Amino acid sequence: MLFFVWYDDSPQKPVVDKIHAAIAAYVVRFQTRPSLVLVNAVDHMEMTEVTVRSERTVQRNTFWVGCDDDADIPSRLSMERTQELPLAN
Repeated sequence: MLFFVWYDDSPQKPVVDKIHAAIAAYVVRFQTRPSLVLVNAVDHMEMTEVTVRSERTVQRNTFWVGCDDDADIPSRLSMERTQELPLAN
């Protein structure tokens, strides 16, 4: 999983605006919407458009934006295994 890291320490800006700015920058860069934002516990909040998860390793005012592809792993693995199987005669 890869993340786009966004840092914003503006004291006047609410956390929700910082997250929205990070998402907008992600969309401009990758032309797709993220599904996951990792934040520090101090910056954690619930949002409807993305999953926001707090992580100990994320510093305050730093937002790691990406796509949660854990749900897609089983289907990718099964496709890879199918491609590796020899054809029956």
